Amino acid sequence: MRRTRGFPPLVWLLVAAAGLVGFALSLGLPWRDTELRLDVTTRAVMALAGALLLGSVARASADASARHAWAVGALGASVLAYPTVLAVAAAEVGGSATRVLANAWHVVPLTLVQLAPLLAGAHAVGRTHRRWERAVLVVAGVGAAVTAVSLAVPGSELLLLVASVSWFGSFAIAPVGTWAGVRGTSGEVRRRALVAALASLVPVVVITGCVLLGLVATTVGGTDGVTLLMLGFSVGTLSCGLLSLGAGAPQGSPVLHTSTVVATMHALLAALSLVVGALATLGTAAAEAAPGPAVMVGMVVALATVLPWWWLHRWTLRVVDPASEVRHELARLGPVGAGGQRLALLHVLRRVVGDGDLELGYDPDGSGPTPDPGRHDVVVARSATGSPTVVAITADPAAAHRLRELGDVDVQVEPALLEARVEQASLRAESAAQRERTRLSNDLHDGIQGRLLGLALQLQLGARDLGDPAAALLAEEAVTTLRAAVEDVRALGGGRLPDVLVRDGLAPALAELLRPLHPLVGLELPTARFGAVAEAAAYFVVAEAVTNAVKHATAHRVEVRVRVRDDHRVEVLVRDDGCGGADPRLGRGLRGLAERVAAVGGVLVVRDAGPGTAVEAVVPCAS
Repeated sequence: MRRTRGFPPLVWLLVAAAGLVGFALSLGLPWRDTELRLDVTTRAVMALAGALLLGSVARASADASARHAWAVGALGASVLAYPTVLAVAAAEVGGSATRVLANAWHVVPLTLVQLAPLLAGAHAVGRTHRRWERAVLVVAGVGAAVTAVSLAVPGSELLLLVASVSWFGSFAIAPVGTWAGVRGTSGEVRRRALVAALASLVPVVVITGCVLLGLVATTVGGTDGVTLLMLGFSVGTLSCGLLSLGAGAPQGSPVLHTSTVVATMHALLAALSLVVGALATLGTAAAEAAPGPAVMVGMVVALATVLPWWWLHRWTLRVVDPASEVRHELARLGPVGAGGQRLALLHVLRRVVGDGDLELGYDPDGSGPTPDPGRHDVVVARSATGSPTVVAITADPAAAHRLRELGDVDVQVEPALLEARVEQASLRAESAAQRERTRLSNDLHDGIQGRLLGLALQLQLGARDLGDPAAALLAEEAVTTLRAAVEDVRALGGGRLPDVLVRDGLAPALAELLRPLHPLVGLELPTARFGAVAEAAAYFVVAEAVTNAVKHATAHRVEVRVRVRDDHRVEVLVRDDGCGGADPRLGRGLRGLAERVAAVGGVLVVRDAGPGTAVEAVVPCAS
């Protein structure tokens, strides 16, 4: 957001100090005005409100835009100077000029309480409100000029009335402009825009309320309505300035929390209920009712106004944070079972946006899904890089608009997205395992299985020529053993674990698998059993590595070692003396095996052993 250079914080502090000194000096002036009387306490409250605003600007000027800081700083300075100007005029210092200045001084702060929220809202949403700003300045200028003329020219009371009506009517400009800026925003930007919009309403509501309460006090026998007016002026301008600065507060500031904004809205609505109650009191008193009953009627009306507004708490929360409706509906569903997060989110979004045909598309990697321009798809969540991860698929433009109004729902979508991410990882692991099984089946068929079948066939044919019945019987037993080994190899290739592995564990299973290659393969295996998944992973690692050594590396010797480490992990090492050069990035078999090992939380390393190749895998015992 573009910034321009503003006053250093020290300047605002010096202005505050000078204003307080001027106020202190004004306390020594005699108060000769008999029409307007303000006690010292009321004037001190006015000065304090201005000084607090200047101090707040000095502290927050680094976060606000320069124009915004100038507006709030000028507001603080004008409020701080107001009691001093009134005191000088009441002391009849400077004659009619100071009296006209005192009578028109309120135009300055009341113009600035309209400009400050407009500038704060523009800074928050990144859109200018120049036409609204110009309208405020034009009306204020005309109103000030007409007021000055009416005060200087006798008999121009009607002109003063017209100027006053147009002047007070202009207070609708800032609320209309700032609330228009709230539309289409979401998340923290929306809360900033709402704080600016509330800042535009606060002075109107507070000052009007104090005027009406002053009239009520006069009606029931009080005489000091001016004090309430000035106190309302002080509180209203101070609240407006602080809220305007709050709209530009640093990210994550407590002022911008949803609960703070909702509480501010409730406070404003409470003030409105007092205004309504005061109007009811005045209306009842105008009907010539006694003061006591009139006040009672006003209190009842105020309470009757408060109750519906309190019941609308959920509506208020939805205005501040539209995503809260999704959060509320998800909470109403209660605990969701495993695998049900996406279905719960879909159910809630369909209900919230009113589209029973809405669907959700997930891509946890952020490579899609891509919204279809032919429909009204809406990106619900994005990855850290800004790519869509969840897209709402709808053909209803009204539902799409409602979805966009929800704004930031990342927190609500995260459980469903995590569920999709877990499922995707599971599918990838299963796909990797299936590719490995297919590849291993092919390799085993062409490698160990073919050799075993060939050896069995040679033994069977050779047994026919043996004249010794005992030798023929031994040959037949060897053929039977080889055929059993072939069946185990087929089971391994098809992804079905051999019965001996499931029943007896890794050591007996590997011993049986590699028995036909006994002269070639050396085994060092643990006798204890560990996790079934870890045993299966180790079994596949050994089968793959030995197959590669026999088929591709022309190895004369293969050493297989499996041990359980002290950190409760299984270490598998297969080392051969072949030609070496194996690379898991090049071969489908080793790459698929690495994916399978990773799927159970392990790691596979393939390296040259000089000579030969070493394949090492480490997997958790309980994986």
